[in-house]
Amino acid sequence: MKKITLTKQTVQQLQTIIKTEPKYRPRKRAEAILLSNKGKTINEIVEILDVKQRAVYSWFKNYEINGITGLYDKEGKGRKTLFRNIDIQDIKDIALHSPSVSFVRSKIKEKFNVSSSKETIRTFLKKNRIELYES
Repeated sequence: MKKITLTKQTVQQLQTIIKTEPKYRPRKRAEAILLSNKGKTINEIVEILDVKQRAVYSWFKNYEINGITGLYDKEGKGRKTLFRNIDIQDIKDIALHSPSVSFVRSKIKEKFNVSSSKETIRTFLKKNRIELYES
């Protein structure tokens, strides 16, 4: 694969991603693109970033097709929530009248037949900014 040549504006955008993007993967991909722009070979980039050659080729291909947006993962990657078929408001209603995470867990199991750990419940409640009622 040939060297990727960038405009000054694109170089600035990639540097901004490296400095400010909270997610690790887009930062690493932006760094690979910048290294290519500086004349580094695929093998040198693999060595510098400690990644597989196949990953770098994939990043370059995604970048060439999609530009800056190609550096980011597509929506929908990763494990789906156990509660995807349950209305958040239903869980919120249970949590608002519950003394503990264990109680919320048992009510969800009873009402929706969905088993989960207490940690899963805690994470879901926190992510959805739901606070338990504490008496």
